[in-house]
Amino acid sequence: MLRIVYTSACSARFDDTDIVDILDTARRRNTADGIGGIMIFHEGRFLQALEGPEDAVLSCFGRISRDTRHRDMRILSQEDSDIRIFSNWSMGFAMPETLPHRLAAHVRGLPAIWTRLQEVRNLDIPAETRQLARMLRLFLMRFSDLQLELPLHCPDMPPQRPEAA
Repeated sequence: MLRIVYTSACSARFDDTDIVDILDTARRRNTADGIGGIMIFHEGRFLQALEGPEDAVLSCFGRISRDTRHRDMRILSQEDSDIRIFSNWSMGFAMPETLPHRLAAHVRGLPAIWTRLQEVRNLDIPAETRQLARMLRLFLMRFSDLQLELPLHCPDMPPQRPEAA
């Protein structure tokens, strides 16, 4: 199984309906492809983890990287794993406003982690890169206990549209 964790910024023309569209599409496709994951949105940036069969994850990531709603994509971690963190989700979604206080504080601190991980990768320090990637994986594992608490839509946005029959 492959897990990719990446960050990206939303494009200038991004709006709330784009999040709903992204989640609708991701949940439908990921279910069919055996992919699980989570998307965290904060201050115009995404942190997303995708995990599942290698070919399916790479194909999904390829589609995402071509999506014009994203820019400045950076892979933070790419690893093989025997353990699925998000086995019960096709695509979980979170933003600080929708999380318990303890996790919201961690989400608000993500920009500093992203910046440091990029600095370390640019310096090519493998040991520190592995340590930061491990910290990121542990951070993501905290969300696996919130399966029922994660919202299906953003606050002040319409709920997910039902899939056409």
